[in-house]
Amino acid sequence: RDVGQPLVRQSWRFRPLSAGWFMGSLNGDVIEHDWLGMKDGFLGGYRLGWDYDHYWGCEMRFAFASVELTDSRRARQEQRAADALLGIDPDSDWGSRFDRRRDADVRLWDIDILYYPWGDTAWRPYFLIGLGSGRMDTMDRLSRRRIKRVLGMPLGIGLKYRATDWVALRFEFADNILFGSTAGGNTLHHRSFTGGIELRFGGPRKAYWPYNPGRHYW
Repeated sequence: RDVGQPLVRQSWRFRPLSAGWFMGSLNGDVIEHDWLGMKDGFLGGYRLGWDYDHYWGCEMRFAFASVELTDSRRARQEQRAADALLGIDPDSDWGSRFDRRRDADVRLWDIDILYYPWGDTAWRPYFLIGLGSGRMDTMDRLSRRRIKRVLGMPLGIGLKYRATDWVALRFEFADNILFGSTAGGNTLHHRSFTGGIELRFGGPRKAYWPYNPGRHYW
C-alpha cells in the first residue's frame, strides 16, 4: 500500500504496548452564562495503550489542565456591591483580589478506543472515542467554590508517526465533553490540541533463523 507510507522496519503490532506523555493547550467553555467562563490554558498528561489489531487499539488517559477563568461584567458588579456592604475598599489589596489571574483546575480520566483506517503504515491517522470522568474545581467572584465530578467523553482525531522501532510521535485534536458540569447541569465542551511521544514495547516474537528456528526475541 502507498497510503500512509509503508513501514520499512517493524509492524506496529510487533510492539503493541505503549506508554506516552503529551502536552498542549485546552480551550475552555462557558461555565455559567453571563457569570463565569474559561479561556485557554495548559493541558498535560499520560497514556497507556494497547494496539490489539492492525486497525484497532485501546488506551487509558489521565490529563490535567490549568485554565484561566474569566468573569462577566455582571459578576464584577455584584462582587463590588458585596464588598461595599462589608466596607471593603475597592482600591485595597483585598478589594482587588479578583483582578489577578485565577485558574480552574481540570482533571480528566478515561478509557478510549482508537480506530486506524490506514492500518499498518508509518503515518497512522486515527479516530478516538472514550468514556470516563472529569473533575472541575472553580471559584467565582463571590468566593463560591465549586468542585464537580461528572461523566466525561472525549471525541478526537489524531496522527501517529513511527520515528523508530521504539518511538512514535503523536498529535491530536479532541473535544473533551463533560456532562452536567455546570450548576445548571449543562454540558461543557473543552477543546484541546496536544503533541506527545509514545514509547513502543511488547511481548516476544518468534524468529525463523535457520540455525535456531522458533526462538523468541524482544
